[in-house]
Amino acid sequence: MPRLKRKQITIKNLENTNGNIHQLMNETSQPDNTSLSARFSAILHASQSCGDYEKLFQGLFENYLLVNFKDPRLQKLVHGSEWLCFTDIIQHEINHTQIYTLFPYLPFTAVAFHLLFAVLSYTKLSYPSADYEFRSKQTTLSNVLKSMFTDVPAQVRCFVNPTSAVQDLLPNLFVIIQPKIRP
Repeated sequence: MPRLKRKQITIKNLENTNGNIHQLMNETSQPDNTSLSARFSAILHASQSCGDYEKLFQGLFENYLLVNFKDPRLQKLVHGSEWLCFTDIIQHEINHTQIYTLFPYLPFTAVAFHLLFAVLSYTKLSYPSADYEFRSKQTTLSNVLKSMFTDVPAQVRCFVNPTSAVQDLLPNLFVIIQPKIRP
């Protein structure tokens, strides 16, 4: 959250206002980037210009629980989870029904997260890595499955497809290879 910029009161500033302390206070409290509307528009503009909404929401999902905010009743967490559910529903509709008129609603999740979880203290955020880790693990496992099926004779391969092997054969094979032996 942006910090308030305070204008230092000096003798020169006081002389310029002719001793009127109210005029000096009005000059120091001019609206800047800390007002609610300025924060709203800045975060909305930043989230609209990021381009990759899925990466943005993955980052929000991985980091919002790491923020040190005060919420004894956990209402902010509930609202944050509801916004993530809203985003999932919108993305599902866009991806499956191709209703692209819903696309402008996506950046408002980032604005809601800022308004819910913004704090003055520094919070170390991490780059979203769960998706990358999942995809690399999926690629590794699919390569293992492909290499396993290339070594299977053609007479057996015609009766087993990769899906049924993963669901029916491999769990039992792991039990055979790594049995639970009690000491």
